[in-house]
Amino acid sequence: MLTTMKRATLLMAVCTAVLVASARTEANAKEPTATQERTLWEHNGSIMYLVAKGSLREFYYKEPRPEMLEAGAQPGSLLFRGQSTKGQYSGTAFIFNRRCGQIPYQVSGPIIDNYTRVVMTGQAPRIGPNCRIKGYLTDTLDFRLLQPSEGLSSPTGTSNSGSPPTTTSTTAYDSSWYISKFWGDEYPNGFAVIENNTVVTARATMDKSAPRTIACELPYLAVIHPWNDKRIKKNRIEFITATKTTPLIAKRDFIFRGYADDREVKFPVKKGTTLTYLQYFGEGSFEIKLDGRKYTADQDLFDHVDDSDMDGSAVEEWVLMTCENGVRAYIYMSDLFSVGDDATQTHFAGVSDVGPGMIEYGKARDLTPAEALKQRAAK
Repeated sequence: MLTTMKRATLLMAVCTAVLVASARTEANAKEPTATQERTLWEHNGSIMYLVAKGSLREFYYKEPRPEMLEAGAQPGSLLFRGQSTKGQYSGTAFIFNRRCGQIPYQVSGPIIDNYTRVVMTGQAPRIGPNCRIKGYLTDTLDFRLLQPSEGLSSPTGTSNSGSPPTTTSTTAYDSSWYISKFWGDEYPNGFAVIENNTVVTARATMDKSAPRTIACELPYLAVIHPWNDKRIKKNRIEFITATKTTPLIAKRDFIFRGYADDREVKFPVKKGTTLTYLQYFGEGSFEIKLDGRKYTADQDLFDHVDDSDMDGSAVEEWVLMTCENGVRAYIYMSDLFSVGDDATQTHFAGVSDVGPGMIEYGKARDLTPAEALKQRAAK
């Protein structure tokens, strides 16, 4: 007879197999027919079709960006299937793995910006040996409606899954943290200043334990976001991330495949070698360090390493900027909003999400007074 532990292990294996098999069935879904209502959307550098039929909603790839093509996405591949109810999308999204196919996970999120944007979040699976799920990472799916005049060509701009800019250091975080002048995820965080004379209390150092002693007056109508180049230059803004590093120990000899300086690389890695997880980029790609050099890796790496400590990896984001009253201050992003039980962020007085300040993938701008008024009314 099977022991309790063996039965649990067998059940887990069967459940994982069912998920993968279901995902592969979804992967064979055909691109929707022209008789169904379709609109064109942009998602992380890829062009998508949204199919709407009653409350049913489905996002399909029309023009996958190169990295997604390499991961296995094709024109007509299904990325999301679910429902639209009470101003929310909820359903099943898929992460692409070139060896295991599409792996499903649950996502949900609001319809915002006057029905021109959908932002869903969920726990994207990390795939291990034999295509089994080894853990999860928080992932964001951000879809933005394209106007007919924008055509089918992918928007310009550098993908957020590329290598980050140069790193910096701070005494507030010890050597177990990786500090970079870069905010990860497909669409980085940000905020807009929607009320005049908005002042936040900030810090003189990048240290959560330091007192908030600096009164930082925020520039009215400003969109503080990594893609708003004009505002970055005007207020000398830096976007800094602190990520708790995690050791990834090779379980066997294997060939590492990834990228370094935008070039594809592959080389052998011996059993017992320690690779260090540094930070998440987006759509399953992340940065690691090996023998003093940094590489961009994808989900396939988890087939070969012990990643049992990954779930505890913490990420903290900061803004360093020159405020309107002339002072230089560190703003800890979590000080600007509260998080509800459903993970929804509620911004404090004077600030909101970026809203219409997001022009397209890779580009953002400040708000107009009319847009700020609408953002205030929507809070």
